[in-house]
Amino acid sequence: QKKKPYLVQDLERATLQRYGSEKEFRREQLRREIKRRRRSGRSSISDLPWDSALGRMPESVLQIPVGQRAVHTAIATNGIVVCGKLVAFVFTGSASILSEVIHSVADLGNQCLLAVGISQSLREADASHPYGYATDRYVWSLISGVGIFFLGCGVSTYHGIQGLFNPHHIEHYEIGMGVLALALVVEGYSLMVALKECQHEARKQDVTLREYVLEGSDAMNVAVLMEDCVAVGGCAVAAGCLSLSHFTGNPVYDSLG
Repeated sequence: QKKKPYLVQDLERATLQRYGSEKEFRREQLRREIKRRRRSGRSSISDLPWDSALGRMPESVLQIPVGQRAVHTAIATNGIVVCGKLVAFVFTGSASILSEVIHSVADLGNQCLLAVGISQSLREADASHPYGYATDRYVWSLISGVGIFFLGCGVSTYHGIQGLFNPHHIEHYEIGMGVLALALVVEGYSLMVALKECQHEARKQDVTLREYVLEGSDAMNVAVLMEDCVAVGGCAVAAGCLSLSHFTGNPVYDSLG
């Protein structure tokens, strides 16, 4: 079957009928290019030919996908925390700090899974997924949750029990406490970013923060918020148990942490 040829003039006329003006057509071209870059993971739009004659760039194309800011912040902060806690464990041999290392590694891996989920959910609809891939973020958040339960909780519990049967006296207590204090500050920053993102989205939906967390559909921001809450609490518990072992000379407290 032969394809019907079209004249350039006919296409230009159809374009003007569709968008109303050349200016609006150029705006739509740039909108689509920005969305295409977002889907492919390219965030830079500074090279696009957007000028003042086209008016203000639409907010819809400038918006970062829901959860992306909190997830990327958590990945960066957890990368720093993992390195710091690993150094502290090497110097102290503390079971509590080892548990924190495992927990932070699990957090880092899970947040990378959340980032993959966000990226996958931005793909365009196709024949196999006519309604798009938006629900992929829920699948990846589920995988992330299962991962942190088995890796973060299971392995930490195993090493804690092992520490009870083979106690190890704490060395270089000051280094361990310094790293835990740093981790508390860094994790606290990530927690504040996730909390602000949840509050912002809750206001947009005209619901309370509690309703948003318990009943909302945002799997990404809420997942990071919950993980960071546990991480901050874990740093406090590890510091407390490490201090008890140091001042009492009893390594059992450290293993319990």
